[in-house]
Amino acid sequence: MSTRRFRVPAVTLIWVGNSELERVPVFRDQKLALIEPLVDFCDFKLASYRRNGINRKGYASYVESLTYSMLSYAEYLAEKKIDWKNEQSRFNLDILLKPVRTLEQFDKPVAHWLDANDTLLQNYGEWALQRIRDNPRSRHSMRKAMATANRKLEWVYEFYCWAQMDAKYASNLMSWDDDKCNIRSSLPSLRVAQTDANVKASAKYPVRFEHTGERSRTKEGQHWATPDEIRQLAHHFRENFDSVLAERNVLLLHLGEHVGWRCESANSLTVDLFSDEAIESQFKAGKDHFLVIPPKQKNYHQFSFPVPWELAYRIQAYIKDSNTGRAAILNAAKGSEKNTGGRIFLSRRGTSLTDRSLSQLFGKAFRAIGAPKGAGYHALRRGMLDDFADRALEARHLAGASVAKDDVLQDIMDVSGHVSGNSYQAYVRSSRRRKKLSIVEKQQAEICAREAEKEQSLMEAAVLRDVIRRRGPVPKKVAS
Repeated sequence: MSTRRFRVPAVTLIWVGNSELERVPVFRDQKLALIEPLVDFCDFKLASYRRNGINRKGYASYVESLTYSMLSYAEYLAEKKIDWKNEQSRFNLDILLKPVRTLEQFDKPVAHWLDANDTLLQNYGEWALQRIRDNPRSRHSMRKAMATANRKLEWVYEFYCWAQMDAKYASNLMSWDDDKCNIRSSLPSLRVAQTDANVKASAKYPVRFEHTGERSRTKEGQHWATPDEIRQLAHHFRENFDSVLAERNVLLLHLGEHVGWRCESANSLTVDLFSDEAIESQFKAGKDHFLVIPPKQKNYHQFSFPVPWELAYRIQAYIKDSNTGRAAILNAAKGSEKNTGGRIFLSRRGTSLTDRSLSQLFGKAFRAIGAPKGAGYHALRRGMLDDFADRALEARHLAGASVAKDDVLQDIMDVSGHVSGNSYQAYVRSSRRRKKLSIVEKQQAEICAREAEKEQSLMEAAVLRDVIRRRGPVPKKVAS
């Protein structure tokens, strides 16, 4: 009886850990020996990430990007017969520039991983790019493939910086101006200075592919919602959903339009946040806006966000409305309040709407109105911040105030919920300080109030249509 021979891959990846937030990668070579430098590097990076606060979704993306980039590099080194363990195998890396067929004559490793240089990293980048493009799941976009290859290269640079600065494998692996170092990069000096502000990627990762559009505002897969699209979305919801679900969807739409919350933050709102007591308390305190702290925020922040008073009252009315609001969903589903988790936005079954369902709902709606690929609920946030910057700039000019960049950053961060001044720049094109209760803001409040009145009229019309549909056609009278 013949047996099938199993071939051990050049590099084996094994996941260990009891939960999704604890899992870490382990790498083994073809002899199943532990590749210690890679394992230690991943442990170091993941431990640093956890210390900064864990976001479940963010952690999963981070660990996969790190792990599969390191796996890719390990496979490349294995193909080039570069050793991880025995430093006696260290050799002149110029041999790696020769055709691949000249390497096949070597049964033992021809070089060591600490001998890496700029040429090796550049060759790895081209190798990784080709593998990405050859992948059947690739979308055949050269720019996206180059951007993915760049991310892998960045992790490799970070790996060698760690090997020099933290693990102390060698002291002369990487430098920007030291000719004795094989890898040219500013990462070590930036680590010492504890900053990378205003340092170009070309200085940190010199062999990256250029012109990939990674920092472009028109990056593929991103979209900025326009006022016309918001009107089309409202019309789409009213025409394709019953009046109860349409009201829920349109309210979520206007939350994204006027407040700019992320999907998970908008969906995490609870009934008690808009209780009579909460609204009355802030109104008596003379607040310019109704301040809300969404329970779920990025990186577990607890920022408060200003909600226009007109929108706050509309949300409160929606919660109590037994015809087309939240109460109507609960009554129709014969559900119990204890199954809602106190959430405002519910599914048809009377349970809390999941973040995924909300994301899919708006993704399909954007596609239905012909928006570009990749448009979703986050497009409302981008559009809101762009609109905010434009309105704020006009108000600043009307007040004759300064538009200094440093003054602008904090206010944009307050509105967007970002923690760094750089993070908002991908969303807006204008920068300036917000003028409290400016003329333009008052106009915006009036627009919001008119929209609320319009939505109420549309909702009443939708209810009448539902009643007519349920009753069916009027029977014809039979002549006597």
